[in-house]
Amino acid sequence: MKTESYYPMAINFLLNEGLKNISRNKSAFFLSVGVSTACLLLLSLFILLTTNLLRAKNQIEEKFEIYAFLTPDADANALIEKVNLISGVRQVTYVSKEEALIELRTDLAENASILDILDRNPLPASLRIKIDPSYKLSERLGELEEKIRILKGVKETWSGHDLLIRIQKIIRTVIGFDIGVLIIVFFAIIFIVSRTVEATIVAKAREIEIMKLVGASNTMVRFPFYVEGFLHGLFGGVIAIILTVVIYIFAQAHFPMLYFPWLMFLIVNLFFSILLGIGGSYLALSRILK
Repeated sequence: MKTESYYPMAINFLLNEGLKNISRNKSAFFLSVGVSTACLLLLSLFILLTTNLLRAKNQIEEKFEIYAFLTPDADANALIEKVNLISGVRQVTYVSKEEALIELRTDLAENASILDILDRNPLPASLRIKIDPSYKLSERLGELEEKIRILKGVKETWSGHDLLIRIQKIIRTVIGFDIGVLIIVFFAIIFIVSRTVEATIVAKAREIEIMKLVGASNTMVRFPFYVEGFLHGLFGGVIAIILTVVIYIFAQAHFPMLYFPWLMFLIVNLFFSILLGIGGSYLALSRILK
């Protein structure tokens, strides 16, 4: 019975010791938390940007089609048969001038009234061509477009391929920044937490020595400092998430299509920040407490 009650009391004592470590050096603790928060916020914003770019790219790819705009005298049925024979084409849909205008009105929504000033329908009839996914970002897409473009009755083609290529280049650049920021954040938080914990260890050097003399185990000596590192990471992660959400809310007012996977951000950010906080404590303990 005595053993059963001992462990909860010991854990409670060690947790209190960890909180005391923080209260004794509040200014250094909260200063380091502030720096960690800034690092985590920067990383969160880059990841949020990358997530939205990847989502935009995937949405464009899902709706990816080649638009073949037809001349007024084009034989739509004959063109559909010819286009269906081209390798890489999956489906061809004919869109008349009238249907194209209706779609444009729908897309313009409340601004559709500007079309009323037109004397005639300026939109051409077109073929919307769905292609095999393997063609979407390959060099074969250009060849496919060229085969469609030279058909009699086709005035012009457009696929948005250039837009996808640009988005891909931007994503690669942003991911490069993500990795760079991640490395900086990793070393910055590890360094800041380890220095903060080191200062606490030095300040408690005599207490630690007494604890060892009376038989305290290494776990009992080290545990309060791991608590300090844990709380450092927890506070930094929570504040960074809150600030990211605030920035997202303001940004969404101007860009309604922004996407925020809050659950993923919550789990990953907290896990990463807490892991680094404990890692910083471990580094400090390894250097000072042998």
